[in-house]
Amino acid sequence: MIDFIHVSKSFPNGDVVLDDIDFSISPGEFVIITGKSGAGKTTIGRLLIHDLVPDKGKIVVEGMDLGKIKSQNIPVLRRKIGFAFQDFRVIPDKTVGENIVVALEIAGYDSKKIPEKVKHTLNMVGLSGKEKLFPGQLSGGELQRASIARAIAAEPPILFADEPTGNLDKETSLEIFKLLQKINSDGTTVIIATHDVTLISLNIGSHIHLEKGKIVKIEKRSEEKSEEKEDKEEKKEANK
Repeated sequence: MIDFIHVSKSFPNGDVVLDDIDFSISPGEFVIITGKSGAGKTTIGRLLIHDLVPDKGKIVVEGMDLGKIKSQNIPVLRRKIGFAFQDFRVIPDKTVGENIVVALEIAGYDSKKIPEKVKHTLNMVGLSGKEKLFPGQLSGGELQRASIARAIAAEPPILFADEPTGNLDKETSLEIFKLLQKINSDGTTVIIATHDVTLISLNIGSHIHLEKGKIVKIEKRSEEKSEEKEDKEEKKEANK
């Protein structure tokens, strides 16, 4: 589904943000990309949506070679990737519901189905009944949920969440992480860019660790381990 093949990216000031990185993400995978600020996590997300282009290497998303993508097909690419930003990027003078409506309209969603879709999406992220509230009336955790709701409303196959717990307390961070797991369990490929050690310690999903733009660790969660864990959980439930 996603392939980064020997990708490098530098900024005009000469700083190397990504240095010959190479990884693949399968459909339905749950991936955590870690690293300190400036390690290149956000740059990977921006490359995915063609907000940046690599200096070297090849990026393929859902069969689309981003090095050969035509400008008229960039919106098609971006409809495949929901992007939840660290600073939320919700429209402040629109309600939570209206923010989702805008996302659905941009994605070309059937206007007759939008009201029901807004209701369903808000219910999914735990914001039922808050569609008429403005962003300024929400807590940090609720704002992040609203950002995620907008990103997944049009059902993109991929969700990239950039530091989704960066400004939240530990309890709220875990709630957001569980929400992302739920979205993944429904079939969406979820990629989280984070420096939150709490999420890393949960040992869930695949893990890519960056240091100074280089990948220093890739740990793939095997299906065998996943099934083994599920068997243990089933036995635990049966013994209760």
